[in-house]
Amino acid sequence: MLVDLALADLSRAAVSTREALSGAVLSGDLLRADSIASVIDRETGMRVTLISPDGGILLDTRVDPDSMEGHRTRTEVISALKSGSGTAVRSSSTLAADMLYAASTMESNGALVAVVRVSIPFRHLEGLMSGIGIRTAVLAAVAVALSAILAWIYSRSVARQVRRLADCFSRMKAGDFGVRAGPSRITELDILAGGFNEAAATTGKLVDDLSERTSQFHAILESAAGPIAVLDGTGRFVYANAAFRALGAVDSMAGCDYREVISDPELMTALGAAMGSRGSGCGRIAEGSRTWAYSFTGVSGQDQIVFSLADITEMANLAATKRDFAVNVAHELRTPLTAIKGFAETLAERAEGEDAKFVETILRNTERLISLVRDVQTLAQLENPVSEPEVRPVDLNSLIATILELFRPAASKKGLDLLFEPAEVAPVAGDSFRLEQVLVNLLDNAVKYTDKGAVKISLREEEGMAAVEISDTGQGIPAGEIPRLCERFYVVDKSRSRSLGGTGLGLAIVKHILMLHGGSLEIKSETGRGSVFTIRLPLFRDSRSS
Repeated sequence: MLVDLALADLSRAAVSTREALSGAVLSGDLLRADSIASVIDRETGMRVTLISPDGGILLDTRVDPDSMEGHRTRTEVISALKSGSGTAVRSSSTLAADMLYAASTMESNGALVAVVRVSIPFRHLEGLMSGIGIRTAVLAAVAVALSAILAWIYSRSVARQVRRLADCFSRMKAGDFGVRAGPSRITELDILAGGFNEAAATTGKLVDDLSERTSQFHAILESAAGPIAVLDGTGRFVYANAAFRALGAVDSMAGCDYREVISDPELMTALGAAMGSRGSGCGRIAEGSRTWAYSFTGVSGQDQIVFSLADITEMANLAATKRDFAVNVAHELRTPLTAIKGFAETLAERAEGEDAKFVETILRNTERLISLVRDVQTLAQLENPVSEPEVRPVDLNSLIATILELFRPAASKKGLDLLFEPAEVAPVAGDSFRLEQVLVNLLDNAVKYTDKGAVKISLREEEGMAAVEISDTGQGIPAGEIPRLCERFYVVDKSRSRSLGGTGLGLAIVKHILMLHGGSLEIKSETGRGSVFTIRLPLFRDSRSS
C-alpha cells in the first residue's frame, strides 16, 4: 500500500518534471534542460533521466548519458510508450541499487518527442516504513501506559489527553501537517480532535498543492528568456530569475536592495519609478547596446512590485531604419522636385494651347509630390522617440483666429461660411507650431470636402481639458471607414482626394501630434450630413504655482 502511494506521488512528480523541461526540450536547448533537471535533482533528491523515442539517453542527472545503455526495454519506459505513463520498482543496473521509477511521455503536435523519467532509491521508502514501525511501537507503549494511568486516576488521564492534543497543535504550527490527534474516549475531546484532524488534513493538502505549484512556477520563471523580478516595498529583491540576475552585479539578488546590485542608470531609474508608483506602468530603456521595454504592476494584497523586461532591440532598430530611410528619401526627393517645379513654372509662362494643359498637369502633380514628401518628413520626425514638443502655454482663441484667416479666401471662393465661436478657455500645454499643424490639417480637410454650407469651430473647457470642435456640412464619412481614417495613406474617396491634392497623411500627423501632447481625437460623422472632429488637449499647469 505504501509502495503504491509512493509510486503515485512519483508519477505526479514525473508529470511536473516533464512540464518544467518541455520548453527547453521542444526548443532543442538540451543544455538548459540539463540545467533545469539538475536543479530539480538538487532540490528534491530525484534522479531525472530524459530518454529519446529510440531509447537513447539524452540527459541524466546522476550518470554520464554516453556511458549508459539504451532504456527502451525498461519496464516503466515500455508502459509510458503504450499509455503515456508508467512506474516500476526494480534494481538499477547503472546505480546498483533498488529504485522506484516513474516515467511520462513528452509530445508535440501528437508526435512523441521524449520520455521523462524520475526515480528515488527504495531505501527512502524502507526508512519511512521503519520509522512508522518505530512510531507505532512507541504509540502502543504510550497507549498501554495511559491505560494503566487511567486505571489509577481518571483526572490525570484527562490532563494527559489535553497535553497530547496541545502537542499536536504545536507540531502542526511548526509545519508537521501529517500529525493526527488520536481518540480519547472523552466525547468533548474527541469532537475537538476530529476538528483538528480535518483541519490538519485540509491544510496539509493545500500546502502540498502550493508547494507543487510554487516549484512549477519557479521552473517556468527560471527558464523564461525575459528578465523578471519581484521587489518588496523597501526596494529589496524578493525574487529575480536567471535572466534578470544577469543584469546585476551579483549572482544572488534575493534580499538585496536594487540600488546596491544594479549598475545601469536607466534600469535603476525605471526600478525607482516602479517603486515610486506602486501601481502599473511601462516604458522603454537602453542598456548597453540593447533596447528594453519594461512594465511593472503591484501585487494585489502585498506591498510588492512585479517588474519585467522584454528585449525589443531588433524592433527598435528596424523602426529607426525605416524612419531614417523615409527621412533620407524625402530629403533626396525635395531637390529634384523643386527643380522640376521651377522648370515647369518657366515653361508655363511660354506654353500655349495643349502644351499649357500638359505643363499645368506637371505642376499640379509636382505640388502633390512636394506635399507628400513634406508630410513624410513631418511624420518621421514625430515618430522619433526623442521627439518631444516644446511645451508652453498656448492661447487657442488667438491661434484659431490666426489660422482661420488663411482659409477665408478658399472658403469664400466656394461660398462657404467660416464660423468661429471663441470662449474663455485657459491656455493649453503644447507646442504652438505643432498645434498649428493639427488645426491646419483639420480645417484644410473640412474646407476641401465641403461643397456648400459652413465650417464651424467652437471652443470649450471640460474636465481639465480644452476641447476644439470642427464641424462641417460636407458629404460625411461612412461609419465603417471612421476607424481607419488615421492610418497612413488611407483616404475614403481616392479619386477626389487625388484631384484635391491630398496625401493621405494629414490625419496620421494629427494623431501623432496629439499623442505627443497627451491629447486625443474624436471623429463623428454621418453620410450626407457632415462630420465633427473634436480634439482635446490638457490645460497648462505652471509648476511654480503648484
